[in-house]
Amino acid sequence: MERKPTLLMMKGLPLSGKTEWALGWVAKGRNRVRVSWTDIMATLGRKSRDRRLLAYETATHLMVQAMKRGCDVVLDEMNLDSRTFAAFITRASMLGARVEWHNMEKSCEECKRRNAQAGHPVDDMEIERLAHEFAVWLKQK
Repeated sequence: MERKPTLLMMKGLPLSGKTEWALGWVAKGRNRVRVSWTDIMATLGRKSRDRRLLAYETATHLMVQAMKRGCDVVLDEMNLDSRTFAAFITRASMLGARVEWHNMEKSCEECKRRNAQAGHPVDDMEIERLAHEFAVWLKQK
């Protein structure tokens, strides 16, 4: 019986350790791929007119091709809207993949502390807003 690939969806605040965790997960196993919407957006640059659409199309293509080759995929991104998350889940399901969630539940205060230490440009109010959205999402899940 052929093993079905897994799509691992990451959720957590900025600087909660999603990327660090995802990179470690990929390094610990065979046939594991990390797809990062944020990295794709950064590669496209701020001047790209249709960069959100291009990033989505690129991330989807990477995920689909990896799964067709039998790889498990971690989608290392938190700030996607529910329609975009649903689109990734639908595409993975069409390929027969299992979908799992991995939540990084660092506190808002810890993420703000890490943000200040790292000199990241994420505003504390934005982290608080996302913390509220994340808490609501966790209750609905």
